[in-house]
Amino acid sequence: MIKQRIKYIDLGYTESVKIPYGERKHVAFLVGSGFSVPCGMPTGRQLNGYVFNIENSPITFDYAGKLAVSRDGIKHTIGSPFDYCLSFCSEAMKEYGKSNEFDYEQFYDFISGNGIYEVQYQNLAKPYLLMFSDYYQLVFNMKTVYNQLIEYKLKEGRKTEIKDNEFASEKFWKYESFVKYLDKLSINYIVDIFSLNHDLLIENLPRTSWLQHEGISDGFHSYRSPYYGE
Repeated sequence: MIKQRIKYIDLGYTESVKIPYGERKHVAFLVGSGFSVPCGMPTGRQLNGYVFNIENSPITFDYAGKLAVSRDGIKHTIGSPFDYCLSFCSEAMKEYGKSNEFDYEQFYDFISGNGIYEVQYQNLAKPYLLMFSDYYQLVFNMKTVYNQLIEYKLKEGRKTEIKDNEFASEKFWKYESFVKYLDKLSINYIVDIFSLNHDLLIENLPRTSWLQHEGISDGFHSYRSPYYGE
C-alpha cells in the first residue's frame, strides 16, 4: 500500500499581498476651512463677527503688547499703547466695513498694504497717536494686536487639542467615519492630506482608536515613519 502525501488543498483562502509603497497610487484630500467646525472651532463668519465687534469683548493689551482677558467678563482698559492700537483697529474696521464686506483675512491684507494709509484712516488715527511717534508706528503695532485677536479666538478652549483627562475617541467622535475611511484607504493607497489651518486637529486624530493599518507622518521627518522608512 502506497501512501500519498497531499501537498496542496485549495480551501478558497487567499492571502492579501501588501502593495509596496513605491507602487501605490496616491489619494489626496484638501481639507477646507470648515473641517474643524464639528469640534467647536468658529466658522469664518463667526470669526469675522468676533473680530469686527472686538470692542464688546473683555480683552485688553498690557504694556508689553500681550493680550489679556478680563476674569470678571467686564472690559477694562489700562491705557497702554497697545490699548490705543486696539481702539484704532476697531475704528479702522468699521470704516473699512462701510465700503467692503468685512473678512478678517482680507482686512489683514488691507492693513498690510497701502489702503490703511488713505486719508480717512489717518484722520481716524489722530486721537490714538499720543503714544506713538507717527502713524506708521501705530499701524505696525496694530498688526501685532490684530494677529493676537485671531490667534486667541482660534486657540480659545484648545478645541483641537487633547486636554488632561480627555480621550481622543470621545472628543473627536464626529470624525470617526472619516478617519475609518482613511484607514481603509491606507491599505492600498498613500493618503495625502493638505489642510488649511487644521494641523493640530489632524495630528490628534491618530490618537483615537480608529487607525489600525498605517501610521501617519507629518512630512517633517522620516524617523520611524512607515512611509519614508520603507
